[in-house]
Parts: sequence; C-alpha cells; structure tokens
Amino acid sequence: MFLSLAILSSQMYRKLEGTAKKLELQKEVLKRTNIAFGRFVPRELLGFLGMDTVVEVCLDDQVQKNMTILFSDIRNCTQITEPMTPKESFNLLNSYLGQMGPIIRNQGDIMALFPESPAKAVEAALAMRQLLGDYNAGRERAGYFPLDMGIIKVKGKENGLALYEIFDPNDPLFGAKSEHLALFEAAVRGLEGLDPASSAALFHTYRDKVPGDTCLEQFLARLRTS
Repeated sequence: MFLSLAILSSQMYRKLEGTAKKLELQKEVLKRTNIAFGRFVPRELLGFLGMDTVVEVCLDDQVQKNMTILFSDIRNCTQITEPMTPKESFNLLNSYLGQMGPIIRNQGDIMALFPESPAKAVEAALAMRQLLGDYNAGRERAGYFPLDMGIIKVKGKENGLALYEIFDPNDPLFGAKSEHLALFEAAVRGLEGLDPASSAALFHTYRDKVPGDTCLEQFLARLRTS
C-alpha cells in the first residue's frame, strides 16, 4: 500500500513539474509576443485606451483627444530608391529612421503624435532638421548623396488649413526673416485676397530683402498659375 502511494505521489509530482514547466514556457511566449506587438502598438497608446495588454484591444476601441501630429518624409524618396536594390533601400531607411526615431521618442510622442503640447512637435521638428545636417555630413564623408526631408503639410485635404513656418534661431536667415515678417505676411494676405498684382510686388520686395528664403518660390509659383 505504501509502495503504491509512493509511486502515485511520484507520478503526481512529475506531472505537476511538467505542468509548471509548460506554464513557464507559455509565460515566456506571452512575454515575447507582447514585446513583438510593442514594436507596432506602443504601450503609451494602450494607456490612452485604458488597456494593459494588446490582447485586450478590440476593433472598435477608441478615444478622442486633442493632439499634435508631425508628418515627415524623405524628399524624392521614390526617385532616390528606384535605382537601388531592395537591400540598399532597406539599409538606407533603417539608417535614416535609426537617427530620427530617438528624437521623436525623446519628445514624449506616440508614433509622431504629441498629446501634451504642440511645442513638443515643433521642438522635435527643429531637432530633426538639425540632426539631418549632421547625418548628411556623415553620408557625404562616406561617399553617399545627402538627403532632404519635409515636415508639417498634409496632402489630400479639401478644406484649407493655415500653415506656419517655424523660425529656427539657428537659421542664418533668422534675423532677416524676423525683421521683414510684416512684409511677408502682407504679401501672403494679398495672395489670399486674390490681389496677385500687389502680392507679387510685395513678394519681390521681400525677396530683395531676404535673399535665400526658399519658401518664397512656392508663393511665386502660385502667383504664376493664378
């Protein structure tokens, strides 16, 4: 009788031990799954939804909040990557995003969504522009062509939105732009008021005072097609 109980006890212990190992394995798989999902669904986003894990999220879960969104792309990316092999394109994007990603995250964003303050998005945009200069210097030293980036304009919008230029104190044109800001705004108001003649004159005057302001060409192009 005692021998039978000992054998039964030993079998139960091995069975429990096996179950415990399976549970540990399942916990490890679940942990790694959460880490993998975290690459696509940030924990901050789950926090906004009031969820602890991604498995709790349903298709219709949503919240409404005021946020600032930063849109950014590599200028002429299609033309740049067209002659490249898939591996070369992948390496280029990985290198670029590896530089820009930490700037976005350091400003407290969620996938370039800034829930706290629009100033954080502006600071991130300025920091990205600053880093791009350093990044391109490294690319040129390595024999690669420089990249350019674009931020803040949304394509496909039917209703017009006011767009604002960020004045970067590190911009060599910062002083001239600040000094002649009223002239520039008057020219833009003339364009919006459908007075292309006076607007064109103001824009040309501004160009004489602030040579090198690249955004000016966009307005002159609009005047030529109006």
